[in-house]
Amino acid sequence: MLSLAKFTQLVLVASLAVLRSAGAATPREPSAVVLKEATRIADGGYMSPRGQCKPVEVVGYEGLPTKRCNYKQGKLRAEVILLDPSGQQLAKWVNAVCISLAADAKPVKECSLALLRRVAMQSSGHFPVAGVVLEDGKVYAFRDGVTVQVAAFRNGTTTPLTQEQIEAAVSAPVIGWGKFARLQGTTYDDYRRYGRLTDQDGKLIDDSSKTFPELVGSRWREDWGREVNFIMRAWACGNLKAVGLEERACVAIPLDAPGAARNTPAH
Repeated sequence: MLSLAKFTQLVLVASLAVLRSAGAATPREPSAVVLKEATRIADGGYMSPRGQCKPVEVVGYEGLPTKRCNYKQGKLRAEVILLDPSGQQLAKWVNAVCISLAADAKPVKECSLALLRRVAMQSSGHFPVAGVVLEDGKVYAFRDGVTVQVAAFRNGTTTPLTQEQIEAAVSAPVIGWGKFARLQGTTYDDYRRYGRLTDQDGKLIDDSSKTFPELVGSRWREDWGREVNFIMRAWACGNLKAVGLEERACVAIPLDAPGAARNTPAH
């Protein structure tokens, strides 16, 4: 039986082994069709209309291209801080995730397109750092890519927010959070099984001081400059059939392994 250290070592090593097998520091370039679709998603985001976004510095996200955007959906108005990947970055991420899981080029392309469809459906390519997300005429507060609950209003309301309520979504204390992390809807269990990282000795890194949104935010910042987006890869590992791959492609971490981020979903 594999030890816990061996299990977790495999998670990180396997995710990069295929990428580096060709002797390059970066993965193969995504196909033209994958790049085209990723660019379509990135350029078509509804939360960042042309001329309605301005650069803004966010604590914890210093040095990253965060922007604060104003947008509307019917009678509803919203403001949100975003850290969205470009089409090229999104294409490279899905390509790298799928290369780390697939055995040859054909499944990589199919997996990449399936993952992009998931991104389009779940987030339209948006990673909300903080603020208001409008979905189907309803209002939600977000932090670090996860729906959160704040005291100023109830998620799912259809009533227009005041400016004070909008600011609460951006900066008020969080009192609960949801189940899914953007861009693709990674769950807490996806993270516990496939998203945790190990140190140089193969020991699980202790994330227990962080809540699920804090964990997602920290990973998003760290993965901004990495070959593989590990939150995205965790979803793919938890949903291999959805991206057209074999069940054996990922090695799972035992769910009772200690040190996972804290999770008390609000809904």
